[in-house]
Amino acid sequence: MLGEKQEAVTEDYDSPFTCPDAKILVVDDTPVNLVVAKGMLKDSQAQIQTVESGEECLELLKTNHYDIVFLDHKMPGLDGIETLKQAHEIDGPSRLAAYIALTANSGTGLREEYISYGFNDYLPKPIKSDAIKKILARYLPESLKVR
Repeated sequence: MLGEKQEAVTEDYDSPFTCPDAKILVVDDTPVNLVVAKGMLKDSQAQIQTVESGEECLELLKTNHYDIVFLDHKMPGLDGIETLKQAHEIDGPSRLAAYIALTANSGTGLREEYISYGFNDYLPKPIKSDAIKKILARYLPESLKVR
């Protein structure tokens, strides 16, 4: 099943698209990481918002719709895992968002570990442009992709 999903992602990724109506939230306590992520997402033309804490993220999730939330794992205060737990309790406009963990952790089995926490997927840091584009291809609804 996982292999089938990855093949579909490759097909979507190989067909370039923009997504000007997509709403993306990037949460990371390091401002330079926010700048880098925003730069990598620029070509997508998505509407991108950034915040530096789990607490700020949760406030935005109460009233704003996002299609994808990129959430740093290691943050002071609420870390990404605790933020995700609380985000899943919010019955707001982003309840169906895809949550992607951002992590400097490395090793085998990380994808499965983050999925077990409730994330849809994860991206290792430093983030690579191709990897973030694959995430967009995988998790954005077709209706938001302009080819």
